[in-house]
Amino acid sequence: TSGDGRVTLSEAYQYAFAETLRQTEKTAGGPQHPSYNIQMSGTGDVVITEISGQDSTDLSLVTEGELAVGSALSVEEVYSARADFERSFDVGRSELTLKAGGKYFRSEATRDQTVEVYEMDEAFPYASILDPTDDVHMGGAKIYNVFPSRGVALLASNPELFELNEEDTLEDSFFGDFASTEETVAGYGMGTFRSGIHTIIAGLRYENIDFDNINYAVSFFDGEGSVNEVRTQNSYDFWLPGIHLRHELMPNLILRESYNRSYGRPRRSELASGRFINEDGDIVDGNPNLQPAVSENFDAQAEYYTKTGGLYSVGVFYKDISNFSYDRVYAFNELDTNGIPIPDEDGDFEYEVPTNGTSAKNYGVELIARQRLVFLPGALRGLTAGVSATFTETEANYPDRTDRDDLPLPGFSDFLFTATLEWAWKGFNARADYINRSDYVEGLGSDIESDEFFGPEERLDLSASYRFGSGLRVFGNVINVTDESQFSYQGYEPFAEDANLTGRKFTFGLGYTF
Repeated sequence: TSGDGRVTLSEAYQYAFAETLRQTEKTAGGPQHPSYNIQMSGTGDVVITEISGQDSTDLSLVTEGELAVGSALSVEEVYSARADFERSFDVGRSELTLKAGGKYFRSEATRDQTVEVYEMDEAFPYASILDPTDDVHMGGAKIYNVFPSRGVALLASNPELFELNEEDTLEDSFFGDFASTEETVAGYGMGTFRSGIHTIIAGLRYENIDFDNINYAVSFFDGEGSVNEVRTQNSYDFWLPGIHLRHELMPNLILRESYNRSYGRPRRSELASGRFINEDGDIVDGNPNLQPAVSENFDAQAEYYTKTGGLYSVGVFYKDISNFSYDRVYAFNELDTNGIPIPDEDGDFEYEVPTNGTSAKNYGVELIARQRLVFLPGALRGLTAGVSATFTETEANYPDRTDRDDLPLPGFSDFLFTATLEWAWKGFNARADYINRSDYVEGLGSDIESDEFFGPEERLDLSASYRFGSGLRVFGNVINVTDESQFSYQGYEPFAEDANLTGRKFTFGLGYTF
């Protein structure tokens, strides 16, 4: 026997518009030859001490500054439509459900930024745009607050104090501009078969993606500025199979296994950015020919559910990845016939471009425990506690990196631990989240000394809310309660690249549900 079929149709249109009419940024340099003592702890706390004997509050020692005045316009139009068909059949004591469908997606996006970058020298009246302060920044005194709006006013009244930086103006005004169109056509078919304690879900999905883009090749080599429009196109398609198995071994014990193929698109900024050649001849490129990363994923997980709302699970995973992307940096002297720099370890120029790696593996174990504490008395019955831990190993192959054989995938920590304590009772909800993770690779250079890492992170967040019967909700949260810093380093942890002292972030608000 069979049930009635069901057809679902959906259509959506979205228009996003973002305009910055006038944005300013001001940076001011310090004494011409300062000396500092820099100390960093294992947690990334940085202490900077000025030891050259110069008075950092003396504005007469400031020798240079920069003012950037710009505007930007970003527009994206998205249209999507999909159709799905579903029908169920009774097969003896079993049930079979078949689904099929298709999807169309089109995105048209533009970005246009105009920036004028000005430089100032020692003759500039820095006292007119800087106010003394006792704030602490990067472990030391910040000394001054900077007011870019005052710099803009001076630019209008005393333009002779400023000198246009043509190189930075060209780069900031054109390198990130683009007009791109992305079109995706997809279709799928799948079936779900349930028989006794077993469920099998299997399917196949096809996707075709076309990408057209206009960007700019910008050069200021030897002090000569030029801007040329570049048109590029790329397309690719994928067959994406998947199968998921579920076995209810006991009423409260479930075993799952799965295999699926997935892909990850490069970021639009990587695909759409143009080329910039600075005055020294160094080149930074986008890469419209970046291929999506394709991953073959294998997972198995055992889940145990308690009668009192608990979940305890153990899972293992393995991913075989090809064409992952990363930022490649190398030296060169010459270009090939297609204008691509030829690697040369003794080269005088530097080339940076997002590129595809060859292959990588990512595997590990995930442990989860979550339990409602319903055995506690009174309002404490609303407590729920949970912890999770993920242990991950990654291996990746990169072109031109023979100095080490243990290079990991960017963005993956070896260890991640989370803990949650939540309380929900008669409209009240309060939650504490703790996270602890190890460091991970951000970007790769030509050797370990130039590899960039994001340091380990430890953070505690709190949130609370109360929902009234009328639909009104009041809420608040605190991010980074313990005021932990975040830092990046180059090559080895003692070589700090930057530290981000975010402080605590407080949010309060009201919400209403109609």
